[in-house]
Amino acid sequence: MSKRKKNKKKANFINAPLFNPDNGENYEKWKKKSKLWEGMTTLNKKKRGPALYMALRGRAESIVSLIPNSLIQSVNGFEVMIEKLDGMFLPDKFEKCF
Repeated sequence: MSKRKKNKKKANFINAPLFNPDNGENYEKWKKKSKLWEGMTTLNKKKRGPALYMALRGRAESIVSLIPNSLIQSVNGFEVMIEKLDGMFLPDKFEKCF
């Protein structure tokens, strides 16, 4: 019996996790998935921001739509959008106490 080489296909994780707060999706859970995706994707850093943008729906998409495309397409685009979304969807420290 000859051994066959297994054709292992490396996952590239191109699509960022979808997020639509209008459907009651939890932002903190989505953010965790997105951070994990960022560490796993094979996308160039300049393409991670646009990939994230394409995965946003509803109010989340509206919030980041004000960010210029040039910034979304920069190496910091992913982080810029996460910071903007944090400001809208993360409860502040005072709210977390209750």
